[in-house]
Order: sequence, then structure tokens, then C-alpha cells
Amino acid sequence: MQGNLNDEEFAGATDIISGLIEDGPGKTLVDFEEYFGLTIAYFNEVKNHPMTLELIDLFYGIKNFYEFRNLDRADQVGAMVKELTQDIDMEDYLKNNLADKTFICLRIGSSCDIDLSKELFSLLKENLKKYINYSTYLLAKKKYVDEFFKLCDEKIDIADYPAGMGNSLGIGSLGENVLPLDMIVQYLDRFPKKGEKMIKICINSPIVRWRNMAAKALTGWIDELGKKLPEIDEEIYNLVVEVNSKECNDNTKKMWLKLI
Repeated sequence: MQGNLNDEEFAGATDIISGLIEDGPGKTLVDFEEYFGLTIAYFNEVKNHPMTLELIDLFYGIKNFYEFRNLDRADQVGAMVKELTQDIDMEDYLKNNLADKTFICLRIGSSCDIDLSKELFSLLKENLKKYINYSTYLLAKKKYVDEFFKLCDEKIDIADYPAGMGNSLGIGSLGENVLPLDMIVQYLDRFPKKGEKMIKICINSPIVRWRNMAAKALTGWIDELGKKLPEIDEEIYNLVVEVNSKECNDNTKKMWLKLI
């Protein structure tokens, strides 16, 4: 890589490096004989350009690329990343950018072992719809889980959600007050007796995926607790029996039958 790149050339080099550390059918960084030299040349060039959150994300992406593949000199790459970011108070930097660049901040935080659960939950309280897709971060870390489910119970109104049997794929706008509950419910198999309101909405949804995610969650409850569904939640069991009687999707019906 030629040094002293202008902004346009550096942006192009950054795009290339980003593509080379992604898994996919194309070439990756290790397909180049001098991949380590290319990495160091890029890191040296970075020093001539303003630091951004996206660049920091890329640094850790490169570091992880080396570490996950047990590549030679992974320790040197890690040391270089540490040098490039040593003047940044990473925790404050991520917290200050979390509202606008949530995904990147959470990903960098995971790489740096910085927990952003408290700050993310604050954002969820401010705007549940905007940040709800990131709530799985809390579930994965098992932080603020009870508080999150309580917030959902307070904010979610069953009347806002479509109900009735259907074979809809759920493509398109869900409506102003409707949240993508299937994105959360799919993880509730690990949290027995949590998110009951969301599961009830999904059971009665005309969207097939929503019903599937409800069935997945309830299957997890049975496995986790070692009990039959009527023993865990009789009301939800009755809903499952009712929806099974009119289920129009063959694959989903098989999931309901395993719960009854």
C-alpha cells in the first residue's frame, strides 16, 4: 500500500480492508501472501487521518480477524490497535456516541470488554421503538432483564397489534405503535416466564414468523423448567390449543402440537 494517501484514496483503502476481513465467497486478507505487511501499512497510514468511530470499529475487526483464525503475529496486530487507540477514553467515547451509532458502539464495546447495558437501557426507556432491536444485547449479557420486560409490559398495548389466523410473511411497515416483537421473542426460550405479553401477541399474530417464534420460546420454557406447558402457564397453554385448532401453516402446526 502506497503511503501518504489523500482522503479519497484512504477511503478506498479502508473499503478494501473492510471487505477483506469479511467472511464470504470472495478473497480475504489471508489470500494475500504479504497480508501482515498490508495490515501494518494500513495501520501506519491511519495515523495520517482523523480518527473516527468507524475506523476504531475496523481496527477491532482486523484484530478479531487475526485472533479468530490464530494467525501469526496476531499479538502484534493487537498491540498496534492498542497503540492507535491509546489516547482515547474508550468507555466515555462509546457512551457519548451510543445514541447515534448504537450498533457500532455495542460491537466495539464487546471487543473492549466495556459493558454498555446501563446506557442502552436508558435509551430504551427514552425511545423503546427506536432501540428495541438492540435489546438482545441486554438479554445476552443478562443485564437489566427484569427491568426491560417490565418496560415492555408498560409500553406494549395488545390492542395495537393485528390478531387472527393468517399466512402473512410480515413484510412491510408494522404500523406506528407496533414493535418487531418476533426479534425479541425468538430469544425468550432462555427466559422462562418472561415476556408473556409479547408471547401472547405472537401466538395470535397473522404473521407466520411471529407464531413460530412464540412456539420456539415456549419449547425452550418446557426444556428449561422440565415441566409441561399447562403447568408453566395455563393461560398461554389454552391460547396454544386455540390457535392450533385453526393453524393454517403446516410447519407451525407441528410446532404447536409438540407443546400440547
